[in-house]
Amino acid sequence: MKATLLIALLLAIPPDSTPSAPASLDSLNWMGGCWVANLGPTTIEEMWMPSRAGLMLGVSRTTRDGILRTFEYMRIRQDRDAVIYTASPAGQASTDFTATIATEAHLRVENREHDSPQAIEYVLTDAQTIGIRVYNDADSSTPAFQYAYTKVACDQE
Repeated sequence: MKATLLIALLLAIPPDSTPSAPASLDSLNWMGGCWVANLGPTTIEEMWMPSRAGLMLGVSRTTRDGILRTFEYMRIRQDRDAVIYTASPAGQASTDFTATIATEAHLRVENREHDSPQAIEYVLTDAQTIGIRVYNDADSSTPAFQYAYTKVACDQE
């Protein structure tokens, strides 16, 4: 029920690709910490270090039935007035996405030249929950997939 309500709330927020005021990396410190999405037999873990020296570092691991399915290294950096999100999935080439929204509760990054995904959103729904939406097409109002992370202790096994 809680997951259904969260998904309904996430769908009610339309994507906005209008750039906000110059983005600041420090506005994204809410992403810092350890997050987990339990999707039946699939578990997605994501960890973010808080902003320091113009950089946030992140790592993600996806397992299914206890077996590693994929992993990803991420970084978010300040580049003058822009915030750049770089994804490096499972040994593939890195891809840069530029933030179109970077606030105390919402990060949306886009790369319209990338095949897929073209947009990724992190939305802080409360202090313990981040909604994730991934769009194959940056102009779409319907994400290709979405899920919710719950904040956990970083030393959790």
